[in-house]
Amino acid sequence: MPNLGTIRRNWQSNRNSDQRADEYLQPLLDSLSSLKERVADDATLVVLIEREIALGRDWIAERLDDDPRERPERKFGDVDVMTEPPLTARSIFDDVDE
Repeated sequence: MPNLGTIRRNWQSNRNSDQRADEYLQPLLDSLSSLKERVADDATLVVLIEREIALGRDWIAERLDDDPRERPERKFGDVDVMTEPPLTARSIFDDVDE
């Protein structure tokens, strides 16, 4: 049981950036909840497990804004298109020494 924090941190550090934090960590949180039910008669273990579940949920909440699928689509502003070069255009050879 003392390794629960290490296990949770390992899960968190192994998430790919293209994965949603909540979808990624939910299997671990489900496992911790099942474990908590199995050791319900040991109050000390229940407290340790609840702490790791809470830290996992906090980690998810901190990363909800980082989800690339939740970001608004980028839009480009209006740009004037130049069809002809300006009359005072310089040649690319103007700065070359002869």
